[in-house]
Amino acid sequence: MCSTHRWRFFCRAAGLWALATAGAVEIVPLSEPKTGELLDFRLTGVPEAGNPFDPDRLRVDAEFVAPGGATRTVPGFWYRAYARRLEGSREVLNAAKTPEWRLRYWPKAPGPHRVSVTVFTNGQPAGAPAVLDFTVTEPPELPARRGFVRLAASGLYLETGDGRPLPLIGANICWHGNRGTYDYDDWFAALAKAGGNFARLWMAPWAFGIEAEAGTGLNYRLDRAWQLDHVFDLAERHGIYLLLCLDYHGMFETQPDYWGGNDNWKINPYNAANGGPCASQNEFFTRPEARAMYQKRLRYLVARYGASPRLLAWQFFNEIDNVYRYLRPADVVAWHAAMGDWLKAHDPWRHLVTTSLTGGSDRPDLWRLPQMDFAVYHSYAQARPAVALPDIVHSCLT
Repeated sequence: MCSTHRWRFFCRAAGLWALATAGAVEIVPLSEPKTGELLDFRLTGVPEAGNPFDPDRLRVDAEFVAPGGATRTVPGFWYRAYARRLEGSREVLNAAKTPEWRLRYWPKAPGPHRVSVTVFTNGQPAGAPAVLDFTVTEPPELPARRGFVRLAASGLYLETGDGRPLPLIGANICWHGNRGTYDYDDWFAALAKAGGNFARLWMAPWAFGIEAEAGTGLNYRLDRAWQLDHVFDLAERHGIYLLLCLDYHGMFETQPDYWGGNDNWKINPYNAANGGPCASQNEFFTRPEARAMYQKRLRYLVARYGASPRLLAWQFFNEIDNVYRYLRPADVVAWHAAMGDWLKAHDPWRHLVTTSLTGGSDRPDLWRLPQMDFAVYHSYAQARPAVALPDIVHSCLT
């Protein structure tokens, strides 16, 4: 990748882009735009008008116009780069630069593109949009780019954007150990070598969770977000699709479980004891303030990871029924419908949406929701789960 200085010189010399600014806002591409490759833009001059994680206070929206006039609205996100190193067997991260605003885009077609960036402070536009015209080229040796995962028209299997069926072979590789992202360097290389193309990740308090501890409510962990960026880069390199699980049941648990932990309601940033809006676990699913706060996290995740075709689907929870004793199942179902609707309306890349339950609690009221694109069944200690599969599918739907 060329430096920003060299890239800007190259683009001007080749006549590939023209820049306009609104006030002090400037849009700077960080690599040469190519079809089927993620493209980051740095945004400079965005006013410091409030919490960059709270779009009610400070919001950056971009509209991309592709050849032919198709438009896509993409949110900006607050970013900080990190440098990693191993000290013994432990990953250490050091902030490499000051935070900055970024955009992330996946160009499908070659040719002239335009992006218009509007900054909002307290819900009002802060000046006219900044505009950048840029040209996307095709690499000389065009690699296979299969596009984003979707449901086939029949609804019975997954396929890629080019219409080819997508069988998945992989594993739960949900979190790292002390070696952090270095674990995934090894694991994904080995998975791909063995013929695998799928992994499931958790955004947990101990790995990848950006809003999963006291003090992180609308104050996301940028170091964790950078680690997840690295894992997505590895997934692209090795041809692996990622099911990203956004929360797990332990965030609502008050008692240590079989494993001697996972009682993380005490650190949940939505807990009123930590400054959050919820006096009880069930209020996470019912209070308008909690829903609004969660949607802001969804917006951030869409902005930062949604442009990657390696994102198979958003998965709201791991086994939320494990804590149904604290919750009203009907409220959980209604929440899934509402948050599923939100993602369907605001994810410009139209990723699939799902959640998960334990094998003994596959509730049809949840899986029948039109917002859930596919069901996820967790099999524990079943001697022949494949034989039982027809009955399992039936139980999820009836």
